[in-house]
Amino acid sequence: MVKVERDGRIRYVKCNNCNSVLSFKKEDEHYQGEENWGRMYITCPCCNSSVTVFESEGYDYMKNYSKARIEDIK
Repeated sequence: MVKVERDGRIRYVKCNNCNSVLSFKKEDEHYQGEENWGRMYITCPCCNSSVTVFESEGYDYMKNYSKARIEDIK
């Protein structure tokens, strides 16, 4: 039987405030910023803190600011 271990559309990040491992999809992300800078973030349901997922500065590429990927979380 084929089993999906991890869906490619679901991403994971660790909350730096309460150390919860969060899964989210694109529609869960919120944008804060202007035309040439900004950040994508989600809200942690445990502690209501803002968890930055991506951040861009200027016309630079989107940088991944998540400090721990799911592979690194034990």
